[in-house]
Amino acid sequence: MTNYDDALATMTFRVGWEHDGIRHSDGLHAQRVNFWRDILPAGLGEALARQPGAASVALSFEPGRVLPVADRAAVHRVRRADVERRRLAGIEIEPRYGRFYPRGMLRGVPGVFRENIQPFRCTGLEAEWLAADFNHPLSGKKLAVAVAVKDLRPKFEEHGGTTTDWLETTLTG
Repeated sequence: MTNYDDALATMTFRVGWEHDGIRHSDGLHAQRVNFWRDILPAGLGEALARQPGAASVALSFEPGRVLPVADRAAVHRVRRADVERRRLAGIEIEPRYGRFYPRGMLRGVPGVFRENIQPFRCTGLEAEWLAADFNHPLSGKKLAVAVAVKDLRPKFEEHGGTTTDWLETTLTG
């Protein structure tokens, strides 16, 4: 079966990148991938069409093609007094350089609410201030994406539903 628009698939998405000379990777096992409705990595559909029956496809994305490049405006200077002190197992969480924390810990930053669990990275610490970087951790990285089709089966009917951006889901967890 190679008519992907009338199919559901089980696939794995693997993303690889390099930082400071070290290779990293992450992956996602995805069930019920809908080729007609879902958003797939650019070039995936064409690559599969060129290789009927192919079990996997490797794609490469230069910085800025999948994720926006890092934006200096996404780095916020926050007073340390405006960083909520949370306790975990009796230990107070104190921001450290290079670590990730939920944005909901920050007060006085436009668009940030206590319930926000999206991460920020602490990229600067001073006695009274810290720098909270809201850029995606992989901004500016070249990404290697490998997609493997594990199972392809016909759809019986289409009832609408939600659209999933599978690469974004892989990159954000």
